[in-house]
Amino acid sequence: MKYLIVDDHPLTRQVVIDSLRESGAEFAEAASGEEAIAYCEQHSPDWIIMDVRMPGRGGLFASRQITSSRPGARIVVISQYDDDLMANEARAVGAMDFVSKDRIAELPSILKELHTSNS
Repeated sequence: MKYLIVDDHPLTRQVVIDSLRESGAEFAEAASGEEAIAYCEQHSPDWIIMDVRMPGRGGLFASRQITSSRPGARIVVISQYDDDLMANEARAVGAMDFVSKDRIAELPSILKELHTSNS
């Protein structure tokens, strides 16, 4: 499984990686929406875990760009804010789900459920 972890805070990226670590998993990291878009132009990660708020182009803009060029891209937007409006915006730009950073430890089960329900 190949993951792209997008967050402007290196510690948060590491926490996400630690929560998803499994045998054979590969991780790439990006610190901005622009870096995520550029990475996805060259590579095809299985999952993109995308922060909402970052300097420059944020996660919602990047998610929209990625899903428009790669229909079917599997993006989960994360945020420190558990906000229904933001969750709806994330889904509107093509994210499969919106997860509060308080629930990062649940990411493996959330991704498994999303994969199962969309297969």
